[in-house]
Amino acid sequence: MQDMDFVTTVSERGQTIVPAKIRRHLKLTKHGRLVWSLTKDGIHVAQLPDDPISALAGVFSEFNDDKPLTEQLIDEHRREVVRDAI
Repeated sequence: MQDMDFVTTVSERGQTIVPAKIRRHLKLTKHGRLVWSLTKDGIHVAQLPDDPISALAGVFSEFNDDKPLTEQLIDEHRREVVRDAI
């Protein structure tokens, strides 16, 4: 899906509608879940997986088995801090 902008309205109760094209593209169902994140640039909305455990499969495969996982995570955090400071 190419980048597209959609405009929605927030109701008195704080509700808004996910545009149909987005719902179809992401295959959002009636009970699909979204996570809203407030960033310095605005709002980021992302779809949460139906099965979060399966979605995490292999997430740590990029880490090096020669170094303890805690040290690798600390190193990754340091890189993120430097990246965010730029």
